[in-house]
This record gives sequence, structure tokens and C-alpha cells, in this order.
Amino acid sequence: MRLGFVAVFLILPACATSEPRRVSETPPTVSYSFTGEQIEEANNKAQNYCAAYDLDAELLSIDKRATDSIAHYKCR
Repeated sequence: MRLGFVAVFLILPACATSEPRRVSETPPTVSYSFTGEQIEEANNKAQNYCAAYDLDAELLSIDKRATDSIAHYKCR
């Protein structure tokens, strides 16, 4: 029982620190999955993505789901 508690305790911080990840892209749009308060990190990733096209990222919408959210961007 104690070992199971320790394993869960060690897994939770790893989940909490995961970075936003790209879940789709169809230039000039891109979407990132993020958890909690990571919207600024998702914004930065989208900006870097759009910079490759010499464009800026514009946040179009956020879809909130049970375990995470998806931020949708358009490069302009």
C-alpha cells in the first residue's frame, strides 16, 4: 500500500510539468494541448511556429476538455 502511494506521488509532478504539445497543424493554423495555467507556454509555442512563416500567432479559440484544453491559433 505504501509503495503505491509513493508511486502516485512521484507520477503527479511529472504530469503537472509537461509542456503544451502540438496536436494539429494545417498551415496557417496550429493547435496545442495544454493543462492548467500553461496558456502562455502554448502562446509562445504558437508564436515560434508562426515565426517560421514570418507571421504572428493569433489565438482563435480554446476548447476546454475534462483533462486538458486545446488552443487554436492562426498565423497572420
